[in-house]
Amino acid sequence: MLAIACATPAAAEVTGQSTSGFATAGTVTVAAAPERVWAALVQPGRWWDSEHSWSGNAANLTLEPRAGGCFCEALPDGGTVEHVRVIYTDPDRQLRLSGALGPLQGE
Repeated sequence: MLAIACATPAAAEVTGQSTSGFATAGTVTVAAAPERVWAALVQPGRWWDSEHSWSGNAANLTLEPRAGGCFCEALPDGGTVEHVRVIYTDPDRQLRLSGALGPLQGE
């Protein structure tokens, strides 16, 4: 977790756009072993800001690190929300997601 907190600030580049959406890419350098970074990355409930969740509690966020897996959130009333879907994994190297976060989801 400390490695992620000490990472170089990320800057995303828009790599594609259309009338129905856009794609971004970004790179962050982290001074930690890849397996430790991966282990932290796939536990969003431990690092996501609760203020940027629909339930108000980041502990309700989960991520299944497999193609087709869900970055999802459990809601207090028993509901759920899919934030994005996992479309590619190369453990300890790359995690690719697709979807619309926050207010973009309703677009």
